[in-house]
Amino acid sequence: MMQRSDLHEYQNRCVQHMIEHPASALHLDPGLGKTVSVLTAVESLFFDSFSIKGVLVIAPLRVVQSVWRQESAKWSHTKELTFSYITGDPSSRIRGLCTKAHIYLVNYENLPWLQTQVEHRFLTHGKYPPWDMIVFDESSKMKNTRIRQGVKRGTAALKLLQYAPRRVNLTGTPAPNGMLDLFGQYLCLDGGERLGQSHTTFRSTYFYLSDYMGTKWKAFESSKDQITEKLADITIDLVASDYITMPDMIENDIMLTFPADMQERYDAIEREMLIELESGHDVPIFNRASLVNRCLQFAGGGVYLNPGLPDWELIHSVKLDALIDLVDELEGQPVLLLYQYQHEAKRILKQFPDAKWISSKTSDGDFNQAIIDWNSGNLDMIIAHPASMGHGVDRLQTACHNVIWFGLNWSYELYYQSNSRIARQGQTSPTVMVHRILVDDTTDLLVRAALQVKRSTESEVRELIREYGRKKRGII
Repeated sequence: MMQRSDLHEYQNRCVQHMIEHPASALHLDPGLGKTVSVLTAVESLFFDSFSIKGVLVIAPLRVVQSVWRQESAKWSHTKELTFSYITGDPSSRIRGLCTKAHIYLVNYENLPWLQTQVEHRFLTHGKYPPWDMIVFDESSKMKNTRIRQGVKRGTAALKLLQYAPRRVNLTGTPAPNGMLDLFGQYLCLDGGERLGQSHTTFRSTYFYLSDYMGTKWKAFESSKDQITEKLADITIDLVASDYITMPDMIENDIMLTFPADMQERYDAIEREMLIELESGHDVPIFNRASLVNRCLQFAGGGVYLNPGLPDWELIHSVKLDALIDLVDELEGQPVLLLYQYQHEAKRILKQFPDAKWISSKTSDGDFNQAIIDWNSGNLDMIIAHPASMGHGVDRLQTACHNVIWFGLNWSYELYYQSNSRIARQGQTSPTVMVHRILVDDTTDLLVRAALQVKRSTESEVRELIREYGRKKRGII
């Protein structure tokens, strides 16, 4: 069992930062130990200074189920912390809410329900909820939070904050789509003290419309410094490569081309906004967003017949054939394979029946058994959607150094987090290969380009925050 003395210097700095700042943000790359840093701060606030009575951790469901309690049990100074899960069906959630514990865990989707229950079971009776500290794990999920006009989870979070003077944001991707993403996260953190309470005012102050359609906002050059300076006093931003030995990550694009007749069929879709299938079905396309989605499906090898319904039709096996060749080349090396559409996963699983398909429907028991089989060498391929693997999965890197993207995802956050399941501390190979199977002259290249733009923006935002943080500490 690990001891408090085993924490790294940067982790102790994060702990002290959270203790000293009632509102604090930790932007930490995967593998830097953000969970144990928070648990250590919580342990100190509970038992050293008696500063808090309870903690509410809000996190993605997979993280709720498989990270916090398990991490606490690894360390001698946090193993005595108790946990209660506000998850599952309504009766299970109520039982979790009413159970006495140090830390309460809830997934983001249940926030509106939780806020209603807090009002019903506590506030209307003149009582406060059993926590006065809130931790947003993967706080980028709160990037769209608004006052009075936000999505339900944002509105619920802001109401819960009234009874939690201590707040912590945790994320490795604070600005996956640019600096506009920072507003909602810091609104949850400081109630608008630094970036204001109005998203409209924030946007008009620091950004301008950059396209003729009036939909894309870009930061003024001076805004980058102004925003990051406002946030630097409560923010720590750490990049893994600065503190631990990280493997090199190489992106290997496997570029495919359609046969001439298949390329003509694809081009006709973009031209005519209609997919004519060999079965006789016609799939009409009603807008540009739907067109891009349909083209990505076509590039992957299958098309859904009706939006929102599972029926689909096979188009080609160009990508699947390339995948088979790639797996053969890897000669049995374990592979984390990521897909975009379910029909892709079904076709891949049919070709590789010994693989394990992990999805949002996978039970905790099956998930943990898959990880055990993976790390013991009894499982060579995990098939997963990036939304199922992006957060809270940290036991894959010892057995694998190959990631394959059968279809890219638009979200840079999911792309980065999914790759980081393998390219992280504990990886025994000096190089992690990220293989991306792409079809030339299709929207596959559009998604690749979009990810590159988002990667550049994210890196720039984080570097600015780190620079101001160093200035604040007198390092530069």
